[in-house]
Amino acid sequence: MAAPRETIWWRPSEEIGTLEFDAHTKCSFVELLHGPGLPRMVKTEGFLDDDSLGQWFEKDQPVHATGMGEGKHFEIAGSRLRILFATCGISSKTHKPEVSISKKAFAVIKDRLRLPNYFLTNIPRDHLACTTSFSGDTSKEQIHGLIFKLAFYRPKFYQVSISYYPELNLTYGLVLARNPCDVMEPLLSLLETYESKPDLAVHPLLLPIAAIGREIDRARRRIHRWDKDVDELEEVMGQHDSEGRPLGNPLEMNFTSKTRKLNYLSKRVGVDILHLGYVKFSLEIVESWNKSSICGGKEYLDGVGEPICHAMKEKTILMKEDCRLLLLLAEYEEKRMKILIQAVYQFMAQKDARVNIELALNSAAIAKASKEDSAIMRQIAIETKRDSSAMKTIALLGMLFLPGTFVAAIFAMPVIDWEAEGMPVIKEGFKYYWAVTAPLTLLVLASWGLAMLFPWKKWISRLIENPQTRGRDIELTGLNLD
Repeated sequence: MAAPRETIWWRPSEEIGTLEFDAHTKCSFVELLHGPGLPRMVKTEGFLDDDSLGQWFEKDQPVHATGMGEGKHFEIAGSRLRILFATCGISSKTHKPEVSISKKAFAVIKDRLRLPNYFLTNIPRDHLACTTSFSGDTSKEQIHGLIFKLAFYRPKFYQVSISYYPELNLTYGLVLARNPCDVMEPLLSLLETYESKPDLAVHPLLLPIAAIGREIDRARRRIHRWDKDVDELEEVMGQHDSEGRPLGNPLEMNFTSKTRKLNYLSKRVGVDILHLGYVKFSLEIVESWNKSSICGGKEYLDGVGEPICHAMKEKTILMKEDCRLLLLLAEYEEKRMKILIQAVYQFMAQKDARVNIELALNSAAIAKASKEDSAIMRQIAIETKRDSSAMKTIALLGMLFLPGTFVAAIFAMPVIDWEAEGMPVIKEGFKYYWAVTAPLTLLVLASWGLAMLFPWKKWISRLIENPQTRGRDIELTGLNLD
């Protein structure tokens, strides 16, 4: 089995470009043979390269197998299914689609399987799943073909092609996958269940039926997972009436996360509905491929027994029924999610209403407190007014008595001699009083002016924040000299 390559995520909006081929072929194969002379179905597995691929195709005819007894050889006209598996992903160097097959080897495969010209261009198409049929004639035999694929940007992309040769009772299959094991392992598991019915194991429709069945099983698992997630959301939101299940308080949940999850689930279920629609359409094409439009008016394929074709037809009908039921279940889950999304918005409105009511109550309480504070401030203003009236009275009395106090202080100084003859005499020391008083008064006025005019607070805060600026000249900026 070829080793899977590094997975690079691909978006359908990106330009695909031309598909590139590998320099050397690296692929694997599974071959099944069943015939009347064989005691049981023969299964062969192996690896192929550029040299062994051509030899592998040379084993088309005739088929020989060892019969029972005496080592004799018998030519067996049995049924054969030969499947090639190759890797198809995004190149880590060019970021373009690349297959693990050389260009020369693919030309050989295309010629032998009669692949249509659109086989490679069909790979990067954005369909989630699609099925197409093709046919062709050679000089020796007629061929009927079928192609089933998933979208290339999906992590588990694969494209399956079968080519059926009725004259040789031979079916070729080509599987290109991001990881071929994703297709090979389910196919081998399916073959193990057909040990008792080897004719079904070599039926031409085995590979597309296995691929489509795999997609139906994956869709079933996903839808059941979505159903479980919706049940959990209903429990959190309290939107169910089942006994024994918890009921949460919807007003306490995280609306953002729940809305995000519901939107995600709705998107995924919508994708599953679209995907199942593609699968159902593919089953219809497979069913028509098994009918008269391909087989010349017959109800079963040339070279394949009618009971086996009938069993494969029943399996196809059963898969269509499974697909229809899954579509109904997915639509039911989608409706549940829509109802929950509407409920989330209703609960959000209820919670907003409660919050608004609480805000209104808090605003009323704040308004009441503000009213009480206003009454207190009014009382303080009245008391302040009274104090200012008292201070005004004291200032007025001070102004009345200040001149007399000043005169009394001057006259009480020993620099005036009141006992002199004739009239009071001012002594010579009185000039020292004015010599000290006048400069001291000017100094006080200058200090007050400096304190009021210059921004000392701003300078001091700047010195505290930037100690490195101490000792530098202070720039007198922003001075308010008004």
